[in-house]
Amino acid sequence: MQVIMIARLHAIYQQSRTIFMSLIIASLAVTIACGVIVARETSHMTEHLVPGVCQCIREAEKDPRLLNAGIWILTTVWEVFAFCLSVWIAAKHFRELQRPLTGWNIGNRFTMLIKTHVFYFAA
Repeated sequence: MQVIMIARLHAIYQQSRTIFMSLIIASLAVTIACGVIVARETSHMTEHLVPGVCQCIREAEKDPRLLNAGIWILTTVWEVFAFCLSVWIAAKHFRELQRPLTGWNIGNRFTMLIKTHVFYFAA
């Protein structure tokens, strides 16, 4: 899902190289950090062979809720970053479209892209 979000934000920001690199770096940081958390969690698993049964028993060294919370927090940070970028460009675009006497002009494709992007975060 991050790839689609990166592509959409890159398009909304008119193929800005700075935004693209920021999104790639943030996405890689979150993905790598989540991978490290999962690797640390699964490294504490040991396999015990019982005749006819293979069981993985977790050694209770760390609280798995803390590790799951770490993944959740990192994913939330990514979503908030993408949300802030979406709100920023939407506010900028609508401010440019505002006309003193006629109100808002919401007829172009860019506006539709922003609307669908905002609906993603509302769901």
